Amino acid sequence: MKWRAALFVAAAAVSSGVTLWLCSTLYYQYIVHSCGSQAMEGGGTRVVVVSDAHMLGHRKRSTVERLWVDWQAWLSFTTIVSRRRPDLIVFLGDQFDEGTAATNNVVHKEYIARFREIFDPNVAQSLHLLGNHDAAFGPGLTAPLVGRHEREFGPANRVVNVNNVLFLQLNTMALESDVLDQQVHHDAMAYDHPPYLLCPYEVSP
Repeated sequence: MKWRAALFVAAAAVSSGVTLWLCSTLYYQYIVHSCGSQAMEGGGTRVVVVSDAHMLGHRKRSTVERLWVDWQAWLSFTTIVSRRRPDLIVFLGDQFDEGTAATNNVVHKEYIARFREIFDPNVAQSLHLLGNHDAAFGPGLTAPLVGRHEREFGPANRVVNVNNVLFLQLNTMALESDVLDQQVHHDAMAYDHPPYLLCPYEVSP
């Protein structure tokens, strides 16, 4: 009798897992389809915006929570990029939930690897804006923390040309009056005024 009960539990677990996967997949496909798709005549630039991904960290969240959120994020991301085929993906800050100084460099590297498994960096060119959960804000926003983010995701301040459209990426947190690190402040100020158009910019291949 015990083996029958165990078999029933296993079958129920597999069935629930398949149902959950199928329903989630169909749900995201439906959402993307319901957004509609306007015809892009004469060429255009498709941009996918990912807002506040907040990939969960080890300190505050359990393994089950991390696995669940990672899977949901991966599923939603792969669905939208496969259907819309963007030219550019813009991450609007807070790639991480625990990217601050409290997270050491070793763990931060683990977060980077996990993030790239969820959000495939080879899909399209990406811009990763700096959020307070990725480094800090106010007095805690320092050049080393900004630099750690930049080494993985590119400059916090830059101009990128995609299909002859200029995109300005700006670390707006660095413009706050309580930022004490002058290097961080000055780096952002260089792109905060119209002369930034004279700065060299990156051209999408």
